[in-house]
Amino acid sequence: LIKLSITDNIIILSLYLLLHTEIKQLLVLITSLVLKKVFILTTFVFIFQRGIKIAKESTDTFGILLAIGISFNFILYGFINAAVVTGVVPTTGLPMPFISYGGSGLLINLISMGILLNISQAKRSLIHKSGWSPRVYG
Repeated sequence: LIKLSITDNIIILSLYLLLHTEIKQLLVLITSLVLKKVFILTTFVFIFQRGIKIAKESTDTFGILLAIGISFNFILYGFINAAVVTGVVPTTGLPMPFISYGGSGLLINLISMGILLNISQAKRSLIHKSGWSPRVYG
């Protein structure tokens, strides 16, 4: 056995406590990051579900196809970005919708969301040639 002095024991004990608290902080950080990523991906799944619901309620063929395309665009970009971050696929350069920094990507995402909201608020009848009209509730 090796005899250690009191100062060596204090140093070893302080290193142990420091590492023990650092590991706890690291685990808390990793857990919070995982929860944030799960929340973000759940939000994209919710946007996708709402887009499919908008497509189902639309009466215009172009509106249906556009709503499905925009919805798939959001969820595809979100999950590919998550796969790149976790290292499952190689780097692609696709931004995370509404989160990644960049003017043109954010602008296109906001325009796409506006088009999706416009499809949900307007209806176009295939029978009547009157064009777009707002939905009247009540």
